[in-house]
Amino acid sequence: MITRAAFPTLFLLACLCLGLIVLLPVTARSETVRTMLAGSGDRAYENAVISEDVTWKGTVIIRGSVVVAPQATLRIDPGAVVRFVGQAGMKKARLVVQGRLHCAGAPERPVLLGSAYADPRPGDWGGILLLASEKRNLIEQCRIEGADRAIDARFSNISVKSTAISHSATAVALRDSTAVIAALSVSGGETGLDIYDSEVEIQEGLLQGSRTGIAVRRSGLAMHKVQVKNISITGLDADECRIKITSCEFSSNAVGARLKGGEGQINASRFLKNRDIGLHLAGIRLKIQRSSFDENLRDALRTDDGRSTVTGSSFSSNGGFNLVSSGADPVAVSQNWWGGGAESSFLPKFSTSGASIADSIIYSPWLTEKPAGLP
Repeated sequence: MITRAAFPTLFLLACLCLGLIVLLPVTARSETVRTMLAGSGDRAYENAVISEDVTWKGTVIIRGSVVVAPQATLRIDPGAVVRFVGQAGMKKARLVVQGRLHCAGAPERPVLLGSAYADPRPGDWGGILLLASEKRNLIEQCRIEGADRAIDARFSNISVKSTAISHSATAVALRDSTAVIAALSVSGGETGLDIYDSEVEIQEGLLQGSRTGIAVRRSGLAMHKVQVKNISITGLDADECRIKITSCEFSSNAVGARLKGGEGQINASRFLKNRDIGLHLAGIRLKIQRSSFDENLRDALRTDDGRSTVTGSSFSSNGGFNLVSSGADPVAVSQNWWGGGAESSFLPKFSTSGASIADSIIYSPWLTEKPAGLP
């Protein structure tokens, strides 16, 4: 039997229990920050400026930010683990490079950069910001996880090789920068590459699972053997750019690629199983050669004018039209395979607005067989 005298004690215990229940969701993440430093090479930084050359190895914990001064070089050795945690009054912890970054892992010992929490979440930390760093910055054999902008270069030069970026809102953001990217893997997030006023070369790579694969404005973009797939909006969205696309694949996106303004060429590339449009062209001077447009659920190719041309390519098994031409000038697309040898078999898969097909599309002579060796 509980006596009246015991009530205050029981009430206090009940309140404490309830308090713990209420506070646990708020404090649980702060209590799981990875702060244990074990080896002699392990370090911890808190809102620090690196003013001379330094090498990181082992485990490095960064609270707030670390700035690499213009005269300094930061080297990160193979197998290093760098983890970030924010502070009160700071939205995101990040690494800011004004000097030089040489972050090079090894195939069996990649460098890991990610959240300091045991239960990491997308956007836990800000990412790597290169700020007016025109030196030979390198990120190679790395894994970058859960950043806001994993790599953000402003007026900088950078080389990214054999690196995997996952669960980051933007994998690579470039502004007025020069970048060489090879064997890049991007998964999840909002945007794979977000590029403005830059020069970018991408050699091989896979971008998948984001809302936009590559968004590029007023830039030069060269892509070779890059796969852009399972993108919920647009695989490649380019505006007023110089484009060179070779041996690439845009597959299972809503729109494979949308190119507006500028100029360039597409060679030996594939637009496959995109849910809306394989390729949409507007005001761009583009030469398309030896490419294939297959099994897109709606239209394979849409062009808003006659500034581009297609030759030596194939169009087959598309759910909508093989070609939609909506411009006033005729578009030249002769010497292509349209899925059949007879004119009557493929002509219904052309669409124009206003003028007749004969006046809007120059499709003769056409190929009576699919060209060999297409992607």
